[in-house]
Amino acid sequence: MAIFLGDSETAWSIYHKIIKDVTGGDESPVVVLPTAIATRAEWDSTSAEYNAFLQQDFANAMPEWRSLYTRSPGRNISDEYEAFLDRLSSKSIEQSPENKERLKELDEVRKDARTNLKNLNKEIVEEWRVYVRETPEGERLPKNRWEQELGYSADRAGYQQELQIAEGAYFLEVTSAGGRLAEIGRAIAAKGATEAKIALPSSKEPFILNVPTTWESYYTTQILGDINQFKSERVEQTFTVNESKETSTTYTSRWGGGASFQWFSFFGAGGSVDNVSKQESWEKDTLEVTITFGNLAKIPIRRGQWFKGGLVREFLADIDKEFWGSRGRLNLIPTELLLAHTISLDIKTSEEARDYAYEFHSRSGNAGFRVGPFRFGGSGGSTSTSETTTVEKTATGLQVKDTSGRAAVLAVICERPADLLPGGIPPAPFFMIRNRPNTEAATFALEAGDEEKYIEFWNQMMKEASQELALDAVER
Repeated sequence: MAIFLGDSETAWSIYHKIIKDVTGGDESPVVVLPTAIATRAEWDSTSAEYNAFLQQDFANAMPEWRSLYTRSPGRNISDEYEAFLDRLSSKSIEQSPENKERLKELDEVRKDARTNLKNLNKEIVEEWRVYVRETPEGERLPKNRWEQELGYSADRAGYQQELQIAEGAYFLEVTSAGGRLAEIGRAIAAKGATEAKIALPSSKEPFILNVPTTWESYYTTQILGDINQFKSERVEQTFTVNESKETSTTYTSRWGGGASFQWFSFFGAGGSVDNVSKQESWEKDTLEVTITFGNLAKIPIRRGQWFKGGLVREFLADIDKEFWGSRGRLNLIPTELLLAHTISLDIKTSEEARDYAYEFHSRSGNAGFRVGPFRFGGSGGSTSTSETTTVEKTATGLQVKDTSGRAAVLAVICERPADLLPGGIPPAPFFMIRNRPNTEAATFALEAGDEEKYIEFWNQMMKEASQELALDAVER
């Protein structure tokens, strides 16, 4: 059986079991999401502040609801947790026996004030980026002076004061109400506290990195452990993907379908008859891929006091089930990462397929190729650059090595709150199963880091949803 043909679901399922076993399993509510692309763990630069930014950027991202990890465009844990607190507050106020109207009013004033401040901060960030892009470096004002001259500093101070007054009035009222409302009030206060965020540089550009007044504030989120020490340690582990290996029992069953991509791709190869034929040879003739890691380790994610995981578990049943489901909000919460370094692949394939892949790598420059979750060269996120990838012919096929010495993220381990719901998880909409994003166009957009095209693809799926759901009713 050719397990690497097409979307290679069998190969991906075998790989999922390998990763799941390494991480210790996925007993509910834990889910193990191998990364669709094992991208580099970039937080190993010489700047501790920039590393902290990269850590929170990765760990605060919301995953897509699927069996392989990809970031959900435009979504993050802090915003979705805030949505949870808002819904829980509204629900609890509705059930309050006293001062219901007063509580409702204060809750809305609080949310409106927060929205005003958020919108202003978003405008400031966007306008500052335009200013930096269009103004020569020697002529730019420091960010704090730029904000003052445009009146942003005064506007922000005014909105911050409004929010403090609104949240203070809300907090006093819910504290007086007591019980769960007081607990929710404390959680909202913790998320709104000044110490919940830390100012960090979002770029290595000297004008940002070396000027703290240009830094933006982010919710404290850390990836623990010393990544440089991890990279210096070597405990090799080897795994094999072939047709005799056991597949995962949860790769598709917990998601209403798989989320596979082509196991082999050659980027920039073109769609000529010869290239298509060689691609098919790779898929048909490859019998086995052996993967060796120089080291593997699970690394915890730690969020600051702004995030109350216990509160989520305590009150999740009080929120509509859809909030936790496939199209919900806080439906996956990353808790750990699986890192690897010094990745080596031995590919057992035909001589024809071997020679094509070797020659492609030799002549294609930085075009890049992928083998399963490992991308070598090319644009966007990758496991290794062309310069730090070696490709050698062997008697049985090809050996590919990452020589960068850097770490890569192999999997994101998450808590799935819906698994803790009484009565189980809301089923995935059938159109999402039938139209899961495994088309070539979507794959390339994802791999190239083209967020705009990826969002466009998902928007198209949403447009088709009503038609698909109507068809489901007929089919059933």
